[in-house]
Amino acid sequence: MLCQITFENFKSFKKQALLDLFAEDLQEHEKSLIIDPYDGESFLPVIAIYGPKAGKQDIIEAFTHLIQKVLLCETNGHISEKTTGTFDILFRIDQREFRYQLHVLNSMIQEENLYFKDLVTREYSIIFERNGKDVYMSNQLSAIKDFHTNSTIPLLTYLKEYDENRIIQDIFTWFSKCQILKPDEIIEEMLLGSLHNGNLVIVQNIDTQFSTESFMNIIGLFKNSNVNKNKAQLIFSTDDTSIMNSTILRRDEIWFSALNKKNQSKLYSLVEFKKDSNTKVLEENYAKRYSEGRYGADPDPKQGENP
Repeated sequence: MLCQITFENFKSFKKQALLDLFAEDLQEHEKSLIIDPYDGESFLPVIAIYGPKAGKQDIIEAFTHLIQKVLLCETNGHISEKTTGTFDILFRIDQREFRYQLHVLNSMIQEENLYFKDLVTREYSIIFERNGKDVYMSNQLSAIKDFHTNSTIPLLTYLKEYDENRIIQDIFTWFSKCQILKPDEIIEEMLLGSLHNGNLVIVQNIDTQFSTESFMNIIGLFKNSNVNKNKAQLIFSTDDTSIMNSTILRRDEIWFSALNKKNQSKLYSLVEFKKDSNTKVLEENYAKRYSEGRYGADPDPKQGENP
């Protein structure tokens, strides 16, 4: 289960951007939240991202780059372009919460760290820390010998072949189960399969492949705790404002990317805007305010106009 991802100095996001799936303290669609049985923490099953195409695409590509780097994937048979960026991802597997950090400069790994917290004992542990060629590995990995760092290969990927206590294997499996889909790869059966398998699904321009009715039905299934029993999560970019209202999404499930005068993107949630105190929560229509430019993320901005 994904908790949050932070990235910076990646494509149009020069400053730090945070996409947070920890649920805010809102009295909205509370029954749809994913509750972790180990500590009672609440998480969002769905996040919708609006705004200019470049920013939305770069958010999806941040996930893509991190996952491909860990899995040593190639895109369409071609080695990915040299990329720079800093990534920090927090996720949970059973009773452990993991934090994986990766700093890449022109595809060369500068720093890489992996930590975890036991959700039952509340104890924190270092699995490994890597800074350049210097590597510290915890006692549980002490059996690994003759290790030599490779500046382009994550230590996490290397350790997959050697970890005997299954922690690295579990983490690698979690990354492997993350699905990043482009519009021409989306079929409803695939999304429903991911839902029932408890996968993290990240979809670019999801609305282009479905009717509004089908689109709303898919979102509803991910937000139905009786159906989404395996804690699947759906993150998608979209221009469809028909779902941008409080009858479908919580305010912390609606996110925006926006461009500043330097064409640099920033990322923020609808929660940062004050709710209309004169309107009942379940009657609010955010789409109208979005179209009026009140949220600063015009999907087709004139250069330099957005904050």
